[in-house]
Amino acid sequence: MTHAAAVLRRELLRRELLRRSLLPAFLVAVAFALGHQITYVVEYGSNAGSALARSGHDLQWTVAVASIALLSIMLVALAARQLNRLSGQARGLADAGSRRSSLAALVADTVPLALAIVVVSLIGFVIVENVEYAAAGLVSPGLTLLLSPEHQVTLIIFELVSLAVAFVAALYRWRRDLLVELIERARSTFLRRRAPRGARPAALTPPACSIVRSTPPGRAPPLPA
Repeated sequence: MTHAAAVLRRELLRRELLRRSLLPAFLVAVAFALGHQITYVVEYGSNAGSALARSGHDLQWTVAVASIALLSIMLVALAARQLNRLSGQARGLADAGSRRSSLAALVADTVPLALAIVVVSLIGFVIVENVEYAAAGLVSPGLTLLLSPEHQVTLIIFELVSLAVAFVAALYRWRRDLLVELIERARSTFLRRRAPRGARPAALTPPACSIVRSTPPGRAPPLPA
């Protein structure tokens, strides 16, 4: 392997690891922001804004939530564009027999991702809320944010939000992998069918002894004197 190929391979590996780590972190941030806001709206109703202000949620929190929402919209647009491009390439290809075509694959992608998102987002919610309460001069509620009767909807909200976020992400990945598999399978089938036509027959080379012993066509060689 040349030095340039090794550098390219390391760069591709670095990008893949970065993509694999950034996407779950972003999904957790989306679930955290949505779960946090919905929890306050459900618990306080029209007074959610004042409740956020009392508990230390200042302008920085508003900017953070708006940034996450904007980034989510951008990623959804990019994902839709990629799926549209792949769908155009896979148009007319049958998906029968594809290992990604079953709904079991979608469920297998959604459930573990949702569990990971709900656990990490709830941990983040408890930590952030206690820090903000303390910064506002209030008594930190601790785990009562999840266990007390007045906050009993928090767990349900975060579970539903995490499931929704995980389902959208898994649906995109499931559809993308299916289209990529169809395209690659059609390409390999095309190459297999084309290979015999383009292959050149091997040249037949007679052995050296036959060349020496054979008599050239034409008249016979002269007799020795």
